[in-house]
Amino acid sequence: MGNHSKKEWLQWQLTETQQLLEVSKDSLLMKVSLENRIEEIKRQLKELEEHSVEAKISLLFAGNAVLGSMGIKSSFASKTMSSIQGMIKTQIVYDAYGEERIGKRGKLGKTKMGEMFLTGLPQGSFGFELSLMNNEDLFAEDYAANSIKEVMDIIQATATDQEQYEKLVSNHPSRMFTYLKDFFKELASENSMLKMESGSHYVELSVDDNMTGYARTTSTHCQENNIKINGVFKGAFVESGKFEFLDEDGNIKHGKISEDIDEDMIVEYIRRYSNENCTMMILERNFTFKDGRKSTSYELIDIQKENRLISDNN
Repeated sequence: MGNHSKKEWLQWQLTETQQLLEVSKDSLLMKVSLENRIEEIKRQLKELEEHSVEAKISLLFAGNAVLGSMGIKSSFASKTMSSIQGMIKTQIVYDAYGEERIGKRGKLGKTKMGEMFLTGLPQGSFGFELSLMNNEDLFAEDYAANSIKEVMDIIQATATDQEQYEKLVSNHPSRMFTYLKDFFKELASENSMLKMESGSHYVELSVDDNMTGYARTTSTHCQENNIKINGVFKGAFVESGKFEFLDEDGNIKHGKISEDIDEDMIVEYIRRYSNENCTMMILERNFTFKDGRKSTSYELIDIQKENRLISDNN
């Protein structure tokens, strides 16, 4: 049982006990016992608020893939589990680039972070629970807990908020979009509703919400091109993993630095190429959304000395 479910249960217990106290005031023994019980419930609620970080996620489904509270299709469980684990891992690495406390860019992506283990099969329909275990990094649980909540928010936005979905997809690595599409494909194909819980964070999506999420992801088209741009490298930010460049037409553009480029290499790029003409290898991603809106993002792959053909200078 996650903290959200525990909190709901304790709040229900508190209400029931308080109501019982109201009708038991004439009995001193009952009054003392119930007051003690109320104080204990309040203590547990306070403890939940103070320790709400959990590097685990519980997912419950209802629909064609689930047989009441007795079982779930193994193929459905396997595919949704693979997608949610992929999203969490992607989000952990993505978050690492913007967090100064990590110290080294790509640290979580380069080291053996704890695997997400199957640790439960929650019922009340049917689903599965994944938990971070065997982590080598003492702070990995905090990173993973925050990333899990962000993944839950991304899933919710995909199903309920077109504008927020477009921002998230445009700013995240392309594999996040792939995992999202695969996840909603499984939900839609089985007419499934979804409940997600991690710590005190809770998201519930109806069958219609998940159908909308599937429609959004399938109607989003992404074209990726590896391009070379001759321009001026304006600089980069190590902590956030962002860079800026001036193209040949004089336009200032911004983008993300590839996860494969570590902190030392970023510093070297800044030292060698800041405000210099150079050739930048860039992954250009062009999104076209259901409403016709488009967005373009840039990911820096490498920088070299400016490489022009002799004919360019003639």
